[in-house]
Amino acid sequence: MARVAPRTLNRSYHDPVRARRQRRVFGVLVLIIGVIILVLVGLGYLVYGSSVFAIKQIDIANSSNAETLAVRKVADDYLAQKHYYLPYFKNIFLVDVDQLSDTLAMAFPQARNINVAKHYLNGLSISLEKREALGIWCYTQTNQCVYFSNDRLAFAEAAVSSGSLLLAINDQIDQPVALGQSVTTPEMLAFILKLQLTLNRQAIGFNKIIIPADELFRVNVVTSEGWQIYLNTNEDVIAQMSSLEIFMTQKLTADQRAKLVYLDVRIPDRVYYK
Repeated sequence: MARVAPRTLNRSYHDPVRARRQRRVFGVLVLIIGVIILVLVGLGYLVYGSSVFAIKQIDIANSSNAETLAVRKVADDYLAQKHYYLPYFKNIFLVDVDQLSDTLAMAFPQARNINVAKHYLNGLSISLEKREALGIWCYTQTNQCVYFSNDRLAFAEAAVSSGSLLLAINDQIDQPVALGQSVTTPEMLAFILKLQLTLNRQAIGFNKIIIPADELFRVNVVTSEGWQIYLNTNEDVIAQMSSLEIFMTQKLTADQRAKLVYLDVRIPDRVYYK
């Protein structure tokens, strides 16, 4: 039979000591983990369950055409959203002011410079400014008009009218856009604004600008005298209007102007008229 080595006194002494030490370490670890869990639960309650960091006050500075009560409702609805059944957006530290600003911009296209700021520990401030109309953009296919601003956004419906003091555009090509969307491209608006500036400088009164459906890259200006100007949107508007100015001051007689139907300056350094 194999002999069993006798346990030494030293080993017999250290086994219970090691066991007590291990139990002590395990107990400390359990205590630390328990404290961490309690701290996390406490922080979670402090953030989500208590009202310590909850948004309680919203100050609104509104100089736009949007109703203040409607602005407050959109903000309240946004803050009332829940994330995994928790009022995530109601907390001052967790609310996304940029996202709330975008939400307000979508809801109120008639407002501009929308700013949302936090005021610790329980407040938000919202400011909105009035969006000024640059002109009226009308879609002749549907007989609908919208006000648009200098950033090209349609922000409110407008009555069909040719007597407005605002810049009037009759678009015979495109379909109406939704409020908050762009009525045209940056290039087209830049062309129209340069054209408006040049017409004013040359003292040519006009009622509206037409984007005709029968020909691309063309705009027609309907003057207050009744005749029209045809321009090419792919050519420099200043050069075209310079050709028109030279023709009108040097070659067009008063009798011819009285019977004028149109001036066509779409071809560089050429002016055709009827």
